[in-house]
Amino acid sequence: MENRYFSPCTAGLIIINAAVFLVMCIVGNPSDAEYMASHGAMWAGNIVEQGQWWTLITPIFLHFDLEHIVSNMLLLFFIGKIMEDALGPVRFLILYLVAGVAGNVLSLLVEMTTLDYVVSAGASGAVFGVLGGVLFEVLYHKGMYAGMSTRRLIFFILLSLYIGFSSSGINNSAHIGGLVTGFVLAGILTLTIRRPKSA
Repeated sequence: MENRYFSPCTAGLIIINAAVFLVMCIVGNPSDAEYMASHGAMWAGNIVEQGQWWTLITPIFLHFDLEHIVSNMLLLFFIGKIMEDALGPVRFLILYLVAGVAGNVLSLLVEMTTLDYVVSAGASGAVFGVLGGVLFEVLYHKGMYAGMSTRRLIFFILLSLYIGFSSSGINNSAHIGGLVTGFVLAGILTLTIRRPKSA
């Protein structure tokens, strides 16, 4: 594991999310669901009826209010470096984006099953993917990695999921989809990294 103080991909994602949120605030009102749906947030009607499949990706960079983006970016700031150091910037970005999209896909499938369509956005599915990746790394390294223990991390993940399920307006499907995808993808990416051979 590299011991960098600065993780460029994590920093870049935080800057991009902050910049997008600022622009969305200048152009309109991010707390307005109709405004968000017309500017890239996920709504099943737009995807199924109008074929706007790109809105499975764009919501990863959209947030409804300041508390929403701050909570997601703070968590990304603290855990992103761990995962980026483990995988490298490119693999980390792949994990982040794929987990975010997978979370949105699961959310869409659940909504199509329940017919309960809501406008959703936020980086939490991708961030939960990073959490899932960190969980894999901790387990892969025998229960301790980058100062994180299995017990502490599982407790934090379960607490985060509990808060989501006990609160309204939280896309729990995206959280679960991102978490599982991040765990699996971290395993694939970690095991395919070429390790230096000892002489």
